Amino acid sequence: MRVKALIENLVKRGIGEKFFREDPTGKLIANTLGLKRSAPGPESLFKDLSLASTKMDEVVKQIQEYTKGREEAVLELQSQLGSLSQQEQELRQRIHSLKDVPLPAAEYFATLIEKREKRSALRDYVLFLVGVVVSAVVAVLLRKFGWA
Repeated sequence: MRVKALIENLVKRGIGEKFFREDPTGKLIANTLGLKRSAPGPESLFKDLSLASTKMDEVVKQIQEYTKGREEAVLELQSQLGSLSQQEQELRQRIHSLKDVPLPAAEYFATLIEKREKRSALRDYVLFLVGVVVSAVVAVLLRKFGWA
C-alpha cells in the first residue's frame, strides 16, 4: 500500500502523470495498483496547451520555409520560361526567314563559310609554327649572348 500512496502522490504533483497515462508499462502499473485516473488540473491543461502551441508554431514555421522555397523555385522557373519563350520566338523568326531563301543559295552560302573556316584553320596552324620557330631562335640568341 505504501507504493500505491507514493505513486498517487507523484501523480498528484504531476511528476509521473504522463508515464502512468500514456506509457503501456505505466498504464499496467496504474491498473494493477487500482489507481484512478484523475481529471487533469488547469495547470496540466495549460502546460499541455503551451506544448501543443509550441509544436504548432514549429510546424507553421516549417511550412512557411517550405512555401518560401517553393515560391522561389516557381519564380526561377517563370524566369527560365520567359527566356526560353524569347529564344523560341527568335528561332521561329530565323526559321521563317530561312524558308524564303532558295535551297541552292543556302548551299552556296554554306560552302563559302566552310572555305573560310578551312582558310582560318590553315592560317592558325601557320601562325603557330611561326611562333614556335621565332621563340626557338630568340632562345638560342639569348643563350649565345649570355642573357639567359
